[in-house]
Amino acid sequence: MVLWGGGGGGGPPPPAAVAQTGLALLSAVLVVNAAYFFDRRPFNEGDTNWTKFVFAPRGELVNGIEYALSYVLPPDFVLGAVWQMWHGRIGHLAGFLGMHSETGWWYYFPVAFALKTTLPFLLVSLAALGWGTWRYARARETRHLFVLVPFGLYTAFVMLSGINIGVRHYLPAYTFLFVGAGALLDSLIRQKRARALAIACVVGVLAWAGVEAARAFPNYMPYMNQLATRPHWWYLSDSNVEWGDDLREVALYLRARGETRVRAALLGGGRTLFFHGVEYMDLLDPKVGQRPATRYAAVGGSYLNGSTIPRREGMTEEQRVNYLDAYRHRRPEVVIGGVYVFREDGR
Repeated sequence: MVLWGGGGGGGPPPPAAVAQTGLALLSAVLVVNAAYFFDRRPFNEGDTNWTKFVFAPRGELVNGIEYALSYVLPPDFVLGAVWQMWHGRIGHLAGFLGMHSETGWWYYFPVAFALKTTLPFLLVSLAALGWGTWRYARARETRHLFVLVPFGLYTAFVMLSGINIGVRHYLPAYTFLFVGAGALLDSLIRQKRARALAIACVVGVLAWAGVEAARAFPNYMPYMNQLATRPHWWYLSDSNVEWGDDLREVALYLRARGETRVRAALLGGGRTLFFHGVEYMDLLDPKVGQRPATRYAAVGGSYLNGSTIPRREGMTEEQRVNYLDAYRHRRPEVVIGGVYVFREDGR
């Protein structure tokens, strides 16, 4: 069965479906605990004091919830979830469609999903949501609610979030889209009329998805579909466009050209690029101009966006987000995943 209820319409779910749901929840709890090596460390004084401070005057209540959840989930997982709640309250610097904000945009995740999802999956997902809604409205097939309701609730939840830094925060919603899309495709190949055409459509969609996956390889992090006609950094920032995953390839490109130093603004580059034999000269350091020039500059998409450039005393917000504006108007020699590599010697 793809959805609760098998092939029926309304009525309560069968016992087998209830048992399967319970097994799925138990499996999820076990997987989370396994990811933390079943660690059950107790909360320390720093943990509890931090919670009381940032969630005052309800800190005691949040502490109680943390302790209760820690009997089922790893304490560090619980603290991570609570930290994310606090993170959402204070906001995070982000860029979106040429705009910048610390509190986000309510329509951020629908747009990010539309840009960073392959077109075949995007089209099938929208079709599945429409089909499920139609089947419930027309025939009261309540099984579709087990996709539509949690998908809608989670979507509403993330749209209220002030943390707009990565479509990865929307990934839990994909689970329900996979189920709904699978149910839709399954229903198509079961059609008696025009069955050959339906099968051809399903095969075509799956083949298209495979082509898109191959086209994106190996740079899945900065992937955007054909709806993105501008440079990717203009649309989104942070882990949507570059997250330090291309540093090895950047280093190989530079070293192949005899370069062991680079002026750069890369997420994580200052801590890891030297492992690949390249010295990282911080392009955001005001004193970088006093150091010997390099033949290349490497700028990550988030820094071109401007959202990840740190604030400095005496710098206006406009100056901050446009600190590297000169590179936005230059043609890079090469784009490696989410990193734009520029020649600095004028050649």
